[in-house]
Amino acid sequence: MILSIRFRGPFARHFDDGLIEIELEGSSVAAALECVLDSEEVLRSTWKSPEEIDRDSLIMVNNVDIGLSGGLETRVEDGDIVSVLPLVHGG
Repeated sequence: MILSIRFRGPFARHFDDGLIEIELEGSSVAAALECVLDSEEVLRSTWKSPEEIDRDSLIMVNNVDIGLSGGLETRVEDGDIVSVLPLVHGG
């Protein structure tokens, strides 16, 4: 299946319009994020696992927060858009 992963915030500038398209064997948000981490060095410099991304970001599938639909085990289907909005803050 083909998924789109859309990054917002500071990571958006690293990808064309913040968007990465991936071909995915698995069918969960965790599998999609693992695939992106494997292929994108810029992301690995910040996050080592899908759990770290989940801890530091708002993640949505088709504009629905994964916290409402199964967390990282939320199922994804061909054509879905997974959005990652890092929770950026300072002090």
